[in-house]
Amino acid sequence: MQYCLKLNCEKPENGDGAEVCFSCGTRLLLRNRFRILKPLGEGGLGKTYLAQDCDKMDEPCVVKQLKYESHGTQANKKVIELFLREAQQLYQMRGQAQIPDLMAYFEDEGYFYLVQELIDGEDLSQEKERGLFDEAKIRVLLADVLPILSFIHQRGVIHRDLKPANIMRRRQDGKLMLIDFGVSRQLSQGLTRVGGITIVGTPGYAPFEQMTEGQVDPGPASDLYSLGVTCFELMSGIVPYPLMLQEGYRWVENWRQRVQQPVSAELAGVMDGLLKMRSQERFQTADAVLGALNAEASLAAYRQHLAEYAQEYRKMAAAQWPLSSYLLEQLGRMRAAWGLQPEDVERVERPIRDRVEAAYQARTAQEVEALPQEAEGQQRQQEIRQAEERRRRRELEAERQRVQVLQQELENQKKQQTNAPVALSLQSFSFETVRSEKKFLVFGESVSKRVTRSAEFFREDLGNGVTLDLVMIPGGTFVMGSPESEAGRTSAEGPQREVTVPAFAMGKYPVTQAQYEALMGNNPSNFKGANRPVERVNWNEVVEFCQKLSSLAGKTYRLPSEAEWEYACRAGTTTPYFFGQTLSKSQANFSSAATTEVGSFPANDFGLYDMHGNVYEWCLDPWHEDYQGAPTDGSAWVTGGDSSRRILRGGSWTDFPRYCRSADRVRLDPGDRHSVFGFRLALSASRTS
Repeated sequence: MQYCLKLNCEKPENGDGAEVCFSCGTRLLLRNRFRILKPLGEGGLGKTYLAQDCDKMDEPCVVKQLKYESHGTQANKKVIELFLREAQQLYQMRGQAQIPDLMAYFEDEGYFYLVQELIDGEDLSQEKERGLFDEAKIRVLLADVLPILSFIHQRGVIHRDLKPANIMRRRQDGKLMLIDFGVSRQLSQGLTRVGGITIVGTPGYAPFEQMTEGQVDPGPASDLYSLGVTCFELMSGIVPYPLMLQEGYRWVENWRQRVQQPVSAELAGVMDGLLKMRSQERFQTADAVLGALNAEASLAAYRQHLAEYAQEYRKMAAAQWPLSSYLLEQLGRMRAAWGLQPEDVERVERPIRDRVEAAYQARTAQEVEALPQEAEGQQRQQEIRQAEERRRRRELEAERQRVQVLQQELENQKKQQTNAPVALSLQSFSFETVRSEKKFLVFGESVSKRVTRSAEFFREDLGNGVTLDLVMIPGGTFVMGSPESEAGRTSAEGPQREVTVPAFAMGKYPVTQAQYEALMGNNPSNFKGANRPVERVNWNEVVEFCQKLSSLAGKTYRLPSEAEWEYACRAGTTTPYFFGQTLSKSQANFSSAATTEVGSFPANDFGLYDMHGNVYEWCLDPWHEDYQGAPTDGSAWVTGGDSSRRILRGGSWTDFPRYCRSADRVRLDPGDRHSVFGFRLALSASRTS
């Protein structure tokens, strides 16, 4: 049978010997070469067909057809761009045995065509239906797919849409093949649009940077994230998109809890390195992942080999010091077992002697205990040992930096705490707030009650006609954190406890772009607008802003403590949001395409705007996993914790409502910048007498 390609042909099926369609008269042999047999898939943007290449003895192939419009929509233009790019990429990768060959690419009568080798087999989503993958299968999968990714990444090609359905197992040899480089599958399904941006990739598998910023040229780390998600799905049977809808990208932090079968610490460590939300924290190359897997396998064998000697060496380390005859005998046995040559002996022993002598002079017997293991690994595990030493150096450097930051922070806190609250001359202002109230209505669940209130504020002059308003927040006691029954809650939001917060002043709005530029001389924001919140600012830059403003104004401006922020956000409420149990689009900017001007939504009872959504707001505190041992006086919790992570609150324009809750907490590196990060100022202050 042959199939007619003409759109809306009433009877596209034709006999084998036909040259033109019996129904519409269209020639059947595409470009006098490709015989179309039957459709494989269809969507609003194109179709995919099974075909034969008449120039190659009727070799089976796949024909992908794209209908384009020269004056079409932006999304349609994006499809054309990506379709052309896929053809170019496939041409670059011809000859790679695990990527379908590009056989032809051309334009014909208003259509683009791309012809590829047909892969006889099934994809991994079909394999998953017959049973979940165990660790052994996942290791084989990674060992098979990672070299392909390394090959394409070295040629500047990113797959963009890695997932089980786009990895096929070839029937003839069982090898895995990568198909549909981020375009072809979407031609039959349509491109995804998020917040007005055309997204290349599949939600749930595409990484954070690809979905939130619409990058059309993601890096190798983006493919590696998608590979990690693929492995997770194959091990757990859980499709990732519903998880993303429920938890955003935070689900990756708890992936282990969702995998039913055991996963070794070694493989779990590799998975952790793939499933980082921040691209900078992931493995950066496929070769690095392969290296980690190989190292883990070698280490596992190494540990098993050493097990029989471990107990004996522990006793020896406690009783004897290096270079005893017994130790040398054991080292000699190990060298013989591992095949060392006589000329290697001095080279192996010299660093061991040096290390042992150093341990004798300055280190504990525990370190000496490890030396026989190092001796054995000297020859066969040198690469692993070097990697471990590099890791330790990085950890020491990170620890040194954390200590340095903490010392500086403690010093700053000490200075701030010694400054008496600034006496401010305050003015009054009126504002309208709303509260959602449940009603027994035929349609709908709630109505909004509007109330006019007043508060006091102080105005700081930044020069050139730019000012900054801070609202006086009365002191009080509140319950910080969320109850276990609250939807979306995490363990980081507990245990709940009473906190007493002294009176202070807080920014009426997030700092705007005009205010930031007036002081810093630049505007890093993605969504430009003088009265929009400044974004793409990291914690370190915000601290610098506070220092400059403090010097200019003669007052100690700072970020709010986490307790101050939540107290100010709640404004006397105990519900998930200030406005009630739910958050509506008339109350805050969330799940949208961009930031809005500050003050576009109702204030809370303290007269503060945009506490929910628009931009996340940096707080002063370093990250702590929960509130165990936290201060109860409203001050920043600067002791302990992880000073390499800082806290953000309030959610943003791109988030689901659950991440805009009063109690929700986010931690990120103080050097991170993103179009969802902003800040709001605080000031220890009191009224003038």
